[in-house]
Amino acid sequence: FAGITQDLFDKVERNWTSGVVIDFSIWIRCFTTDILSSTLTGSPAVCPLSCSTSKFEYTPEMKKSSEFLESLKTWFNSLPFFVAIPRSLRYNLPILSSINRHYLNNAKRLEDEVLETVIRRREQLGNFSEGQASGDGLLDTLLTMNIRDHNEPAEDDEPMKDGEIRDNIMDISLTSSDTTGNSFCYFIYYIFHNPQCKERLLEEIDSIFADDMTRPVTYNDLKKLVYMEAAIKETLRVFPVVPIAPRSLANPDTLLGYNWPAGQLFFISQYSLMHNKNVWEEPHKFNPDRFLKDTEKIQKKFFVPFGELEFALSIIS
Repeated sequence: FAGITQDLFDKVERNWTSGVVIDFSIWIRCFTTDILSSTLTGSPAVCPLSCSTSKFEYTPEMKKSSEFLESLKTWFNSLPFFVAIPRSLRYNLPILSSINRHYLNNAKRLEDEVLETVIRRREQLGNFSEGQASGDGLLDTLLTMNIRDHNEPAEDDEPMKDGEIRDNIMDISLTSSDTTGNSFCYFIYYIFHNPQCKERLLEEIDSIFADDMTRPVTYNDLKKLVYMEAAIKETLRVFPVVPIAPRSLANPDTLLGYNWPAGQLFFISQYSLMHNKNVWEEPHKFNPDRFLKDTEKIQKKFFVPFGELEFALSIIS
């Protein structure tokens, strides 16, 4: 994974010196999408800012990749709509119903496109000769692990169906690209608005890579980037990519003296939890040093920047 990331970064970094003004928020989305695509399929997406083309002229492949990126963004942005607005209102109020149709159609296009990719890749793997290696992407791994040899006795666990593999790929895609890209943007924002933090980061980087700034980053390097890790954690605390996490009761329960039925939806404000003045000193101040202290107990209980989105596919209906 580190090798994939380094190779992709070396490739897209060339655009910084091309004389073209680049919107970092767009650039980082292309970069994270390329990493995601390489991890899932073994090859990067054909993202415009990842390709060396004159004046960034769009090829058909680039257009398709850009449309897929926009669909992912639309899907992610639709989650608050499906969570906050009851199904009856989404389908019956004229204004909401049109938005509802737009989001549902977008989700259906995404599902169909990913499923088509899964089916096409399964067919390609089926045409491989015996002993021919498959790719090293997650999709190939899921497909090859779920091909049953008919000469072997059946087991209790059924192989994953194409639709289930699609759902796994979509879960990873939808929760990895924009969230990572947004976190990078916030990180850059807070570092450049806090010159002292920026200076300490540069000093730490220089102390580790002073001999060769172009060499690949190793796992040992990452362990030495202590202040970098603290700054990333502080970014996620100040501006979590998932500020609110819905949870529903699997069974009836009693909470705060009230009886709640199964299926009751609760919203947990992770933003409030990580800005609680009773837990965090000066909670609205960007201060990576707080993560350099012995705060393991606090971090385990109150540092929750990410919310699980397993509910997401089930609520879009």
